[in-house]
Amino acid sequence: MVSAIIKNEIIKIFYRKKFLICSIILLFVAVFSVVTVNSGNGEKGLEKAKNVQQYYKEQKKSVKDKAKLAEIQEHIDGIDNMIKDYEFEKSHPLAWKDTLKKDVKLMESVDDSKMEAVIKEQRKEEIAYKKYLLDNNIKPISELEATGYLLFSNYIMILEYGMIVIFLAVVFMSIDSVSSEYTPPTLKLLLLRPITKSKLIFGKFLACTISTSALVAIFNLLIFLFGEFVYGFDSFKYPVPIGPAFKHSSIQNMDLHKFISVIPGTSGIMPLYKFLIEFMILQIIFIIAATSFCILVSTIIKSNAAAASIAILFGTVYIIFSNIPALSDMSYIKPAFFIALGSPRTIITRQIVQDTGAYYINTLSASLIMIAWTIFFLAWSVIAIEKREEYI
Repeated sequence: MVSAIIKNEIIKIFYRKKFLICSIILLFVAVFSVVTVNSGNGEKGLEKAKNVQQYYKEQKKSVKDKAKLAEIQEHIDGIDNMIKDYEFEKSHPLAWKDTLKKDVKLMESVDDSKMEAVIKEQRKEEIAYKKYLLDNNIKPISELEATGYLLFSNYIMILEYGMIVIFLAVVFMSIDSVSSEYTPPTLKLLLLRPITKSKLIFGKFLACTISTSALVAIFNLLIFLFGEFVYGFDSFKYPVPIGPAFKHSSIQNMDLHKFISVIPGTSGIMPLYKFLIEFMILQIIFIIAATSFCILVSTIIKSNAAAASIAILFGTVYIIFSNIPALSDMSYIKPAFFIALGSPRTIITRQIVQDTGAYYINTLSASLIMIAWTIFFLAWSVIAIEKREEYI
């Protein structure tokens, strides 16, 4: 009977406007990613980079704060190096191997015994990255050159921005799944069949999860394959840098301003195909957790509009609170909530640890946290619907 509910719900989702809305949202993200990559390709990208550099130079004239000046100068130098590298590669297309070998040799010759642990680990990560490129005969990707890797990177960064895109997709797909049965009261008719309320909840939850996960996964694969076909099949083995793992420390890290310390030798490199698999697994687990939350809201709130408003408000409030500087000392708590784990990229690369100080977050722990929230939300939903006798 649960399988029948899942089948009927998926059919209903497919034929309703919300499926089309979610498809349009993801299509917009994909198109925007393609436009962004093409606008920064070749000479157009070079001109754009020079304009940005000029903007920073003008901004530098009116800034007096030393820390801000150093930050602006870092941006200027970064763009300058990017332009020089692009122009050199354009005139010396086969020189990239020699350049990488020289960089590796120079970096390995530097004494890092007195460096901070974070800086030392970052150097090791960069050396490993360049060695991987040499060992696998992969030319380094320039930010001024359109590639499948760059397209997919832009796509997932936009997709993850504030977790809002995926979370909105989940809200549209699942927020009215239970509340729509209250008005008109079709729940009464459903329960006349040999089915329990808990099976009804699980059936709707699974249908929404399968529909949303399939839609997002299909768009992920399409944008990845589109980039490969259009810009060349050179991205499958491209390295993704993975930052170091951390442990709790009683002394604040001066570089990260968090009470964490680096575990030496834990940074590394992951091929893009492996990163993509891990990324999609974490993304689907997040969709599962977000769907269970929406099922709970939909079970408690009778009105579709009110349920959607509350779910969106929840996401908005989280984003606002997570960006309040006064709460930065408590940022290590954020990843304990499922909505903070909507960025698989930062979890896999361990950037989330450096941003929040939540040293306990990795792919496994993030998955377990989201699964725990899923069980909690679903259990609450079952309890809530069992007590809503007045609606059935």
